[in-house]
Amino acid sequence: MTTTFPRPAVSAVGAVSALGFDWPTTWTGLLAGASPRTSYRDLDRRYDIDVLVAAVPGLNRDISQDGGGAAVRLANMALDQVRTPAEPVRIYGGSNHGETDLLLTLLLAEVGTGSREQWRAVLFDPVPRACGGSVDWTYGACGSGLLALAAAVQDSAGSLGEIIVLAADALSAIEVIGFRRIGAVAQHGCRPFHDTRDGLLIGEGAVALRLAASAADSAAIRLLGFGLSCDAGHPTDPDPDGRWLGKALDDALRRAELIPSDIKAIVCHGTGTQKNDAIEAAIITERWGARGVPITSVKGGLGHTMGAAGLFNVLVAVEACRTGKLPPTTTDGSATLDRVDVVCGRPRDIEPGGAILVLASGFGGNNAACIVGARQ
Repeated sequence: MTTTFPRPAVSAVGAVSALGFDWPTTWTGLLAGASPRTSYRDLDRRYDIDVLVAAVPGLNRDISQDGGGAAVRLANMALDQVRTPAEPVRIYGGSNHGETDLLLTLLLAEVGTGSREQWRAVLFDPVPRACGGSVDWTYGACGSGLLALAAAVQDSAGSLGEIIVLAADALSAIEVIGFRRIGAVAQHGCRPFHDTRDGLLIGEGAVALRLAASAADSAAIRLLGFGLSCDAGHPTDPDPDGRWLGKALDDALRRAELIPSDIKAIVCHGTGTQKNDAIEAAIITERWGARGVPITSVKGGLGHTMGAAGLFNVLVAVEACRTGKLPPTTTDGSATLDRVDVVCGRPRDIEPGGAILVLASGFGGNNAACIVGARQ
């Protein structure tokens, strides 16, 4: 990271999610507390996997002859909402598993079938290749989106032109089976920061942000600061005392030249799993005190969109900063974790333009924190 954070402005956003095929529709669903769910069994009849997921409705999941499938389509749907055909723009992207089901498709097919391009795509992920132009891609588990955003800002510091940051992941049988086998899938609905939470809701989607060094609108929402860390203490579990996630948070505050009391809200990673939510709650309470700042998680509505999750959180923070509305979790508020102020039931009014903290974590110990706000 550079010493002086460049603070680029968010000039355009695009998204595809289980709640809608664009960001305005997705945002409306989040404010309403919507949580669409379907069984993975209904999406792919090849496997008898009866796990509830948050799926993009009607998404074509077939693998094409060039190796592209649902993940490629999601990425391009989000990109098309923010890029202009006349101008080549550098793209920084990230995903957790890319076009994973391509491998299953080939393994389940008759021996010797499958195009050369399909087999080539097993070795070279077709998602970044399908974006076209100059693309830098990051694989950092569920923190991929924020890692790509950090790389974009760092690489462009001091000479930031128009750039796009993208994150995309589609539902995958390997992913769904893996999370079910480690006991991380919710049995009774994803309830972030609730005492009875029992796991996550697996989702899918894509997010694209267009960034610019300058903005005509003086009230433009900007990236104010970033912090990254990696505890690498366990393949899947977070650091038990939250020290490294806390370091990423503190670094973001320092680069933004802010103190905890300047933060008006937090969009948490908030997976709905026992360990993640407890650690986030402890870190937040340590710095803001009991119920010192409103927090939310959108994973009960969007599902855990894997590599796109952190960038979805950034979009939520940008929109909350712009509108002064912080969307609720899917938790009803009857038994939320002690000492944290979880937004429940309905949106919470917050100060428009005020700084909002975004958190994201991923397997392997990846931690990321980002702050957005309407400040030059």
